[in-house]
Amino acid sequence: MRHIEKILFDLDGTLFNTQGIHAEIESSLLAQSGIILSPEEITRRYAGTHTRKYFAALLGSTEMAENLLSNKRDLLMQRKSEIMPLYTENFFEQLRGRGYKMAIGTGASHRTADFILDQFGIAHFFDQIVCSDDVSEGKPHPETWERAANGVAPQTCLVIEDGLAGVEAALAAGMSSALLLPREHSSATPITSLEELLTIL
Repeated sequence: MRHIEKILFDLDGTLFNTQGIHAEIESSLLAQSGIILSPEEITRRYAGTHTRKYFAALLGSTEMAENLLSNKRDLLMQRKSEIMPLYTENFFEQLRGRGYKMAIGTGASHRTADFILDQFGIAHFFDQIVCSDDVSEGKPHPETWERAANGVAPQTCLVIEDGLAGVEAALAAGMSSALLLPREHSSATPITSLEELLTIL
């Protein structure tokens, strides 16, 4: 692996087990408008993408998407006891101790991301936290990762993802990537856990 200065993490499904929770909530919200998509299908098709954007595309209306999603954070808060970290104790301390800069790039809103990060008290490890509110184009567009890099050369950034949209965004940004739960046809380095990252850097 080439020299790395900064590690850019996705949030849902990468740092926390929240991808499945989000998908279940989004599936139930879409069903209210007669659109039936299973949580598994939502994860497969839309993991890492901008929720408001894909809701608007499915519903044919940005206003309808906003209305449906207005209660999503409250629904997530009701399930906060289910949210679990996918990183081990002292994981970020070890990366910081090795001199790596870190950032987050997520398709979640700041409202949702801040709720999760505050609950686990890890926001201070990250130089940038780039959310859907901060970009005009979500993943697989490279803007999320470009903003998260914040001036660090892309060839020295490593993106950690669980979704192919994020890997495509990293490739478009000229960055290396590692993919949790690796799938076929991915340019990313496969890893089975965040802990494995400590052994390959």
